[in-house]
Amino acid sequence: MKEELMPTKEAIDYSNAQVINDILVSDDEEAHETLRRANAWTREQIMTFQHYIRMRDRAHRQMQLDVARRMEEKPLASSVEMGMGAYIEHIEPHVRAAVVRLREKGYATFSSGFYGRDVQEISFMRDDSGDWKFEDDFVDWLAARGAHVRLFHGDIYVDLKERLSEVELKYMWDAIVQNMPDLSHAAPKNETMNAKRFRAAQMRLRQQESYKKAHKI
Repeated sequence: MKEELMPTKEAIDYSNAQVINDILVSDDEEAHETLRRANAWTREQIMTFQHYIRMRDRAHRQMQLDVARRMEEKPLASSVEMGMGAYIEHIEPHVRAAVVRLREKGYATFSSGFYGRDVQEISFMRDDSGDWKFEDDFVDWLAARGAHVRLFHGDIYVDLKERLSEVELKYMWDAIVQNMPDLSHAAPKNETMNAKRFRAAQMRLRQQESYKKAHKI
């Protein structure tokens, strides 16, 4: 009689981003240590990664609540939001003000906030940086606070070497945007598919509101 093989437990891929995130947001210290060893991280590194992954998790849960409240209480989008193709509440809380200010300065923002485990970013639909770069004094000032800013093809990346709070991240982004030049033109519309769907939904909503007013519903 042929002997049946016992099923084996599927090996965990500790290099998989979702696996890493799920472990870091958990309270399983044994899993944390296994993850750390599998990736050859120092204890300081995994503490920093855990700090930011948990912060991102909190931010995204807050965003869900904010968007739900916004859709219930004030569903019509502002002109800035129409240009972005999203409610401001769809943006992570600590970088909302920075994104709005960038669009006021003419930048075609695309994505923003947490990027990976210990990086922040704001990316753009096009590179408007030209020959401009952050002044060395400002770069050094941020670095002294554990935030190393860099430009790559016009996009802004900040490597975080210290465990900053949400308030400190907001202050960091506000300072970065303040140091960027005004492009002296209106920000172009975000033309991604999601942005177009958002604007289409807003147009239908406005038509419904107009109909209700006209018919005193």
